[in-house]
Amino acid sequence: RAIALNARYEDAYRNRGDVHLALGRSSKAIDDYSRAIRYAPRDAVLYLSRAQAYVKAKQYALSVKDMKQAIELDPQSARAYQERGSLRAKLKSYDSALADLSQSIAINPKYAPAYIGRAGTYLKLGLHDQGKADIKVALAIAPDDAEALRIRGEIFEAQGRRKDAVADFRKALKRDPLSRRSRDGLEHLTGEPAGLIGTSGPLGDPVEGWSVTRTADGRYIATNPKFPKMRAPLEMYGSGEPRVLSWELKNKKPLKGIGLLRYDAGTFEGEEGPRSEQVAIIDLWRNSVVSIEPHSVGESEASWNWYGGTLVVTDLDGARNTLKLRKQRKVKRKSVAKVRPRRGRWFRSRWSRRRGGITYYRRFGD
Repeated sequence: RAIALNARYEDAYRNRGDVHLALGRSSKAIDDYSRAIRYAPRDAVLYLSRAQAYVKAKQYALSVKDMKQAIELDPQSARAYQERGSLRAKLKSYDSALADLSQSIAINPKYAPAYIGRAGTYLKLGLHDQGKADIKVALAIAPDDAEALRIRGEIFEAQGRRKDAVADFRKALKRDPLSRRSRDGLEHLTGEPAGLIGTSGPLGDPVEGWSVTRTADGRYIATNPKFPKMRAPLEMYGSGEPRVLSWELKNKKPLKGIGLLRYDAGTFEGEEGPRSEQVAIIDLWRNSVVSIEPHSVGESEASWNWYGGTLVVTDLDGARNTLKLRKQRKVKRKSVAKVRPRRGRWFRSRWSRRRGGITYYRRFGD
């Protein structure tokens, strides 16, 4: 709506791009950041944001180009060097990665992500002592940082210090229950499902196996023992706590593996206001929440229309969101040549090329 009122509203494109990026819609985030850059071409942060979206889209060359542009616009940006260093480490260009991360630390010695990134690079190079030294500094700056604890756990695991590794993975999961790498590390060492660490007990009775818990930082997560790898974060749209209302799992193509978790998302305008119901669209094949879409507010319901593997949701204000949940496979049809009978005419048969050049004639209509 803001963009409809002002097509040159750079902040609106920036903010919507941030939301698309958080929801994993990298292509839409790239589009919004590109529009924002068009109206603010000297903003280094916009280039860094678009670079993150390019990384999510696995367009690494374009990401490096944007990071370079950000550094040219702001040579004292510790974040720009840190993100480029982390990307170069991901691409196994370790020397360049260490140079960028060290430069980030030189610019801002209290920038924890740079120490964490450099520790992760040292871990990949097998330089465990240097990695632990950086993690020690990072944790002094940002105590209980989930990623720092996870990397230190991986260093302990590489050194054969199983108990220390398990302890760090547990601490990391307590800070970030949605961290897959921490959960995988803990399950690998213990041989048991990690479960939910650092969360409250179930909020209310389970519905078709789904129960909701609250994390230490105030987030809500829905889990189901039938899908042990699925952690579904639930967003509230009003006061109160989420309560699961129903669960629908699609079992037919093209939507097979897509589930709809409908839940109570709180009340508007105080306790006496209308209740909001939202639907978390879950892709069980990828163990992720595709989107959270409105179902109803009070007696008014949103419009949901299905077109094969595509869903179009129109909310109560008329805003539409198109979600491509599954790719529609194209069925190849065999082409059938249409032959018109030639009555009363002589023509050469198509078989003549297969008969060593000998020409055969046929006549129709006799």
